[in-house]
Amino acid sequence: MKILRNPIPKFVFLTMLLAVVGSLSHKAGAQEAHRWELKGGVVLADLDDPLVIGSQGNEPIFMPGGDGGGTQIALEYRASELLGYELSLAAIVLPDVERDDADGTERLKDNPHYVPIVAGINLHLMNTENFDVYVGPRLAYVHMDDIDVTLDGEAETFGVSNEYGWGVATGFSYRFGDRWSFTADATYIDVDLDVTRRSTDDTVELGLDPLTFVVGASYRF
Repeated sequence: MKILRNPIPKFVFLTMLLAVVGSLSHKAGAQEAHRWELKGGVVLADLDDPLVIGSQGNEPIFMPGGDGGGTQIALEYRASELLGYELSLAAIVLPDVERDDADGTERLKDNPHYVPIVAGINLHLMNTENFDVYVGPRLAYVHMDDIDVTLDGEAETFGVSNEYGWGVATGFSYRFGDRWSFTADATYIDVDLDVTRRSTDDTVELGLDPLTFVVGASYRF
């Protein structure tokens, strides 16, 4: 049974409440004709360094951190000029799984990936005819496949838990047509995954905590 390791803090609920109350006094303006917005883009993920998943003797097994990348699609519904609800899905590739030994660095697995499903509220703080700026809380469900490697000639599996995390996002869009916009945003998610070596049941906590940047375009309808 999965445990909600990072519960949404009280300030997130307070932000949501203020957003809903504030939206009651705002009428939909420039967005009235196009309440839905479909977004797509390229993702750059800045990861903690390094991401250790286990060890073989005194030799750590890890992903060296740095940058990951992938793609994202999102859908937002504008309830008012101030308030929007967004759901996104991404596939993000991580660095190779490696092991340092006496002979140097050994590559164990190419580019594992994780999939965050993220829901949130957008507070549109600036909404002009061509420019829009927003910020809001996020709740994420993060899935990562198990990691299968070969260690000293033996097959080994590192099982990775799926967990919930919370975070925050901010972004902007620039409209260049009646329906099209250029978009860019940044999202931070605080999430920890359990990685368990199946042969020994040894478990380590993987602090993924990705900071992601997305650049792309959107279509309003």
